[in-house]
Amino acid sequence: MGGRRDDLQQPPDAAFSAHDGLAPIRGDGRKDVPLGLSRMASDVRYPDHCHSIRKTYLVLSEGGFGQGSGARFGPRLGGTFCNVPNSKHAMRSINAPLPAFCAPRA
Repeated sequence: MGGRRDDLQQPPDAAFSAHDGLAPIRGDGRKDVPLGLSRMASDVRYPDHCHSIRKTYLVLSEGGFGQGSGARFGPRLGGTFCNVPNSKHAMRSINAPLPAFCAPRA
């Protein structure tokens, strides 16, 4: 994997909020299958954070991901991973925008 995966050790980019978007995808009234789309501009780091829900991601481009104090990893196009509840995690786009679908579960 190319790019700067080790940058997940660095603070988030000051311009993060200007280069990230998160949108819920709504169907025709269904609430049993929530789905979101996260998109970051190239070379942007999403801040470390945690939340009480589990999220499974489908990655649509190369990026760097981290969970807790574990090793950083980079699933390729079409790769999936899951962030468990209350675990610190972060992500970084590399040389291209990083879109990813996410499916939250309580």
